[in-house]
Amino acid sequence: MFMGMVMIALVGVVDAFFIGMLGTEALAAFGLCYPAVMVLQALMFGLANGITASVARARGQRGGGLGPQDRLRVSVAVRMAVALAMFLAALGAIVGPPAFHHATSESIAKLATAYYLPFLLSMVLLSVPMSLTACMRGFGETRSSATVMTLASVLNAGLDPVFMFGYGPIPAYGMAGASISTVAAYVVSMVYASVLMRRTMKGAARGAPRGLRTRTVVREVAAIGGPAMLAQALGPVGASVVTALATGFGPTALAGLGIVQRIDLLVVIVPVATGAGAMPLVGHLAGAGNRPRAAEALQLARRSMVLWAVLIGGLLNVVAAPLAGMFTQQGSVAEIVQLALIFAPISYIGAGLNITTMSCFNAAGHPPLATKLSAMYSVLLLPLGCLVGSQWFGLPGLFGGSACASAIAATIGTRWMRHADLLPSARVEQPAE
Repeated sequence: MFMGMVMIALVGVVDAFFIGMLGTEALAAFGLCYPAVMVLQALMFGLANGITASVARARGQRGGGLGPQDRLRVSVAVRMAVALAMFLAALGAIVGPPAFHHATSESIAKLATAYYLPFLLSMVLLSVPMSLTACMRGFGETRSSATVMTLASVLNAGLDPVFMFGYGPIPAYGMAGASISTVAAYVVSMVYASVLMRRTMKGAARGAPRGLRTRTVVREVAAIGGPAMLAQALGPVGASVVTALATGFGPTALAGLGIVQRIDLLVVIVPVATGAGAMPLVGHLAGAGNRPRAAEALQLARRSMVLWAVLIGGLLNVVAAPLAGMFTQQGSVAEIVQLALIFAPISYIGAGLNITTMSCFNAAGHPPLATKLSAMYSVLLLPLGCLVGSQWFGLPGLFGGSACASAIAATIGTRWMRHADLLPSARVEQPAE
């Protein structure tokens, strides 16, 4: 599971690496696309979380095994994902380019649009393997889902320089080449995921699912996936505010922020993978009525997230200079990357706890709590912290305010989990006096 999520993050990191070779304006355009890209991906991942949680809970309620009901769930999941992706792609094509031209200079906006439009097509293609792997995770087949994402990432990394800089009869597409390579990679992963799902369902009983209809499955997925999508989509809202504030400090700051955001994507993939891996387990245990075991699993996952955040945050501070040099040769941009990484340990502790908390709220049947926590962080704490910090302390305050907002949200989320009996509390751990 971890490797699969790492490979998803590497798609953006590899794109940033090669786009950095095109210059500071290209990196600034890449950073400008980040909020829009994250909103679209977050909505898709939110639906995937709903699919995984609903499949896992249904499996726990009936005691495991695969049957006609699961065939129906897979079919409905794919159709829902494709429909959502097509709608979001059409909306993004209408809204995105004008927003880019309004936010920055003409040259940067053109570069951003060149990357963004092919990316929208890749999202439609991604919807098929993403929904299929979400079902696999609900069935407990985490290895299969990881191989799909690994294949997509490896192909993307290999094709990026081909489409961006040209090779043989293939012309150089520049910025557009980064997302064109992603389109090609997702076509292959879509076929591969379909083959794996066919193998997974080979032993499942056929026939009409007894007592289960398509509309029932849609309602089950939507009951969890709807709030999960909203919770996931609210995150990029906060990122949009950070990007807007960074734009006020000039293209150099925007380019540095774009690099930092890609590094963050790679780092937080560990809590994302932990939350996604814990979701089927928590959903299965909650569906079976074994809440104390679910709470113990969550406690272990959260403690491991804190340890990971401290270790990786400290390591990034040590290697900040050479790491920044991998993405850009501009000294001023590299300095901004190093500045942002100073706050990495605090940011990653909060992010790890928040991601795990929201994933498990969804799995345990409390999606509104996940949405509330995401809204509080993305709409209130993050914009307020970054705005106040940047006004008082400039660019360092922007990054520091983001770290503080993440830590405050994690504290609130922990209290909510205890109230929902999703973490061991004092009355559980100690005998009553």
